[in-house]
Amino acid sequence: LEEAHPDVKILGYDHNKDHIEEWADALLGADSASAKYMDGIAFHWYSGSCFDNVANVAESYPDALLLPSEACFELTVLSDDEGEATWIANGTWSKGEGYGYDIMGDLNAGSSGWTDWNILLDHEGGPNHVNNFCDAPVIADLREDAERAVYLHPQYFYLGHFSKFLLPDSVRVHSTVGGSDAPGGDCAWPYGGCDATTLQATAFLRPDGQTAVVVMNCGEDKEMKLAAEGGVITNTVPANSIQTYLLPATN
Repeated sequence: LEEAHPDVKILGYDHNKDHIEEWADALLGADSASAKYMDGIAFHWYSGSCFDNVANVAESYPDALLLPSEACFELTVLSDDEGEATWIANGTWSKGEGYGYDIMGDLNAGSSGWTDWNILLDHEGGPNHVNNFCDAPVIADLREDAERAVYLHPQYFYLGHFSKFLLPDSVRVHSTVGGSDAPGGDCAWPYGGCDATTLQATAFLRPDGQTAVVVMNCGEDKEMKLAAEGGVITNTVPANSIQTYLLPATN
């Protein structure tokens, strides 16, 4: 495989973040027979945020590719109070926030991207061979008595703040949210929550020289001062919102 496909990347583990450190040591450690074949570690979000675990792996193996490879909201675990028709059309806003929180936390901890398990599912949250139906950023309503429409759920728009503004080859730059402790992201179940007590933020220097700063608020309205080289931006981050600021390139 290495000879025939030298560009193929092999990521090991591909399971939940609560045990990522043990598996990273087993697969990437200096005494591991598999280390020479491994390019990095893939992981899921189903054990909780666990951002400290990801950061520890990034520190221990700085050259490894760390990639969140699966996340979704299982309807069997986190169901919706809304009726079927309302959920199909509108989704659930807090699930968009859950995506944003996990994406930011993983990126800030050292991951190189983030992957949704299912970008498009039907009105039941399937198909799924074991009936583990899930929510998704895009839902296709295929019911016989429905309009046969495609609906965009909040996860779609939260993902867009990262996929649209964090261009390929962007590099994360250090950022802090003043007046709060950086969340370690407990390995608490169920997954997909968001810390409403403080703003969440991440910043990336893009190949075009601009800096993209994504700011998210899962709580009440909060005042913000965004300080960067060249000045300060003062703004209000509305309750339950996500914003992206593009700062111009500096000479």
